[in-house]
Amino acid sequence: MSFRFQAVDLANRTHSGVVEATSRVAALSDLSGQGLTVVELIAAPRSHGAAGRTQPFRLPTTVKRSPSLNEIQLLLTEWARCLDVGLTIADAVAISADGRMGTKLGRTADAVRTALHQGVPLHRAMAEHTPRLTSAALSVIEVGERSGQLASTLSHLTERLGNQGRLRSEIRSALVYPAFVVLTAFAVVAILLQAVVPAIDEIVGDHRDELAVTAQFLLQASEVYREHVIEILGGSVLIVGLFVGLNLRPATRSVLDRLWLRVPYVGSLMLANDAAQFARSLSAQIRGGVPLGQATRLSVAAFTLEPLRISAGNLERKLSEGVALSDAVSTDLPSLPRELARFARVGEQTGRLAILLEHAAEILEERARRQVRTLTSLVTPAITVGLGLLVGVIVLSLMSAIVGLNTMALR
Repeated sequence: MSFRFQAVDLANRTHSGVVEATSRVAALSDLSGQGLTVVELIAAPRSHGAAGRTQPFRLPTTVKRSPSLNEIQLLLTEWARCLDVGLTIADAVAISADGRMGTKLGRTADAVRTALHQGVPLHRAMAEHTPRLTSAALSVIEVGERSGQLASTLSHLTERLGNQGRLRSEIRSALVYPAFVVLTAFAVVAILLQAVVPAIDEIVGDHRDELAVTAQFLLQASEVYREHVIEILGGSVLIVGLFVGLNLRPATRSVLDRLWLRVPYVGSLMLANDAAQFARSLSAQIRGGVPLGQATRLSVAAFTLEPLRISAGNLERKLSEGVALSDAVSTDLPSLPRELARFARVGEQTGRLAILLEHAAEILEERARRQVRTLTSLVTPAITVGLGLLVGVIVLSLMSAIVGLNTMALR
């Protein structure tokens, strides 16, 4: 079988290509043996017929039916509780599989159980059957397995996933009203341009030049919209698709991320969230006994912003040369909140680095939540006022057109 992959090496350079392996697990093992941290691994399409011709690419079944992060968190929570009372991970997974037979989550747990019976480590089984888990989360599970502290590791990971889920829920809830306002406003504008304005245009006829400038502009806009509505809708879909496609490519994503970081509030929110995830991942790695250099390299995968991943490429080398973590972070990642380096410095001085990094993550996550609330409190009235002005201008233009018609009728 062929698998297309994207991975990063020890210097955090991006690699991509195709690897031949008997299974997804074997491909992950092969790439890990080459010192690569896998970011994405998908089955490549098989060739059929003439050379160069392939069947349309389809995602693997495990990706289509993969559980959500909330469902994965539920599984991990159950497994952590079972481990706390002395059960093995195989028993914990079996309980989840038997208790949810016939459901998507039950099938996932059963697939993980089968992989464990075949001798596959938990983190690789999760990589195979829960592709929504990030490489940083999978590395935390691997650390828990190697250190013999899987129960506490899973507990910390579920707490981390819960914090991320709550932040996503707050963002979605905050965007419901602005999205409703935007859709309603665009629907009103479309109805005015498609149905109301043309009726006035028919009455005006060849006397359009006698109307006010705003009324003339509105009639012209309605005419352009009605003649090119398909092109306008198609172009809008194309722009959205192009933006999504560019965001999926590492080269262009780095440029887009840099642009997002320049947006007020949004940039600081994204930096605070990434710093919190990096600190939590690094804390979990250190608690599991992973050497600081290796733990830092694995935790870099927690960054969602491509510029931060690139800048963090030399952290492991600097740590191996004796540079303190706080100094390396301050030098290579100056855009991150200063609290991260300060907590790291105190942790290094007191020998409580893992605990201090965990505290830093909590503070940064709370800051991110506050910034989300601030951002949404600003965006909602701004969108409401802006769209209200747009609809108001259209209505005033209609009124001026009506007044112009009355004036022409009285002549």
